[in-house]
Parts: sequence; structure tokens; C-alpha cells
Amino acid sequence: MKNILYIILISLFSLTVISCSSSDESASTTTDTTAPILAEVTAVTALTNDTTPAYTFSSTEAGTITYGGSCTSSTTSASSGNNAITFNTLSIGTYDNCTVMVTDNALNSSSNLPVSTFTVDNTTITVSSSASDNATVTFGQSYQYQLTTSGTYSGTITYSLSNEPDNMTISSSGLVEWTPTKASQITTHSNITITITTASGYVLTETYDLIVSGTCTTGNVLSIWSGDQRSSTDSSNLLGNVTAYTDNSSSVKTASENYNFSGGSGTITHGPTPTATTGNVFFYNQYDNTTHLYLFYMFGVKGNS
Repeated sequence: MKNILYIILISLFSLTVISCSSSDESASTTTDTTAPILAEVTAVTALTNDTTPAYTFSSTEAGTITYGGSCTSSTTSASSGNNAITFNTLSIGTYDNCTVMVTDNALNSSSNLPVSTFTVDNTTITVSSSASDNATVTFGQSYQYQLTTSGTYSGTITYSLSNEPDNMTISSSGLVEWTPTKASQITTHSNITITITTASGYVLTETYDLIVSGTCTTGNVLSIWSGDQRSSTDSSNLLGNVTAYTDNSSSVKTASENYNFSGGSGTITHGPTPTATTGNVFFYNQYDNTTHLYLFYMFGVKGNS
């Protein structure tokens, strides 16, 4: 009798277990197979003197950050959205192999996100001179400004000008030179910009205004006379004047071009007929608007002796 009861109980238990097992198999489950997607938000400045630069990227999922290449960070957890990190101390040099990867809680890893190439440089350069200390020049006079710098940098510095007046130059040592020679240059020249570039590519600028004062004057600077005027200035012997222009709207004349003979005759061979004791001698001054000098000349035809 007991044996029969045990058999009945075991059968019932088996039926119960089988019934529970059937209910479990009907339940559904979902497996995460989607990897995070990363994107660069704020890159490190292409040239920086910050040895612990900041970087921002976005992720579509939270997870664990893995760094690749030459860059590391103490930040190892990413959230969904933007993630701002700071790289650990970097040496001077160029970084073009840094990557970021995020692995979510289901162990799905994103693709490596390349960090845009950047260079860490120890340059700290400033302009120690001031162009505003020499911000006025008189028309026809020479203007000079020596730019000086201070700081830590390596290699050669190069200089360039932009928005400068015509014919203003800057030397390889940072010396700005210019002479205003046109009436149109008598004004305020705004936003003249000097660009300083280090060998590593660090760029610095200085911008200033320059005022040109004075007036443009045209006058007779060359006179042609007949006879020997070394001991006489008899005005009746004046044949004419050569007029020099300190300004020309189209171009600045050279010393040899900057004159025009004006007078009653188109020739300079007037004067007493050469004899054994007399001849034609002419004197004139010529203005050179490049060097701003008056050049004195004498020429003529000797006597017949």
C-alpha cells in the first residue's frame, strides 16, 4: 500500500514540475547588440602650449572609455551625450595617433574615434614694443618702427604686413619702414597689422593706426641759365625752370624721371656763341624723392680755346 502511495506522489510532483517548465519557455528575452556611436565635438587646438589639453566627444550610450595612441586620461566613464575630458600631461610634440573608444554595459564596443591631430608647443611669445608710441609721421619723412618680442620659443620668427600703405616694408628682423610720398597718403592709415609667426607655427599679431601729417608741395627745384652763373645770378639769363613733383597720382617718379622742363624754349643750348674765352654753362638742382636730397649739377659747352 505504501509503495502505491509513493508512486502516486512522485507522479504528481513530476506533473507539477513539467507544468512549471512549460510556462518558463513561453517567456521572451531581448539581447543588446548595438554599439555606441562616437563623434568629436571640440578638438584640441591645433597648436597649443597647454600640456594637459581639454577634449570633448559625444556618445550615444554610457559606458567605459578606452584610450589609444599617445593620449590617456583619468576619466574612464562616459555618459550618453557630450563628454568633456582632460588628457594627462603630454610632452612637447605632435599627436596624430590618439583615439577614444566606448564599451557599453552589454560589452558592445564603438569604433575608435580619431582625435584630430594637434601639437603641444612650449611657445610663450608676446610683443614687448608698442607701435602706438610712434604713431605719427610727417609727409615726405621716413617712418620706422622696430617690433620686439619676448618669451620662450625656438627657431626663427618671420614677419609679414597686411592692410599696410603702398611701399611700406618689414624686414626679417621686424623693422617697419615707410616714406609717404603721395598726397593721398596724408591721412590716418587704420588697422595696419603685423603678423609674427614662430618656426613651430605659433601666430601672434599687432594692429595699430598711423597718422601722416603735413602737406604735399610742388615747386621749381631746377633752373636753367645761359652763360656762366658761377659768379652772377642775373635773372635775365634765366631760360626756364625744371619743376619737380613730390607727388604723382599714378606712380612715384625716380630721380631721373622726376622733372619737366618748362620755359620759352625747348632747348638748353642757348647762350653766347662759344669763343676762345666764353662758353655756355648751366646749373640746376634736382630733387630726389627717394632719398629726399637735392642734387646739384653743372654742365655746358666749353669755349673755343
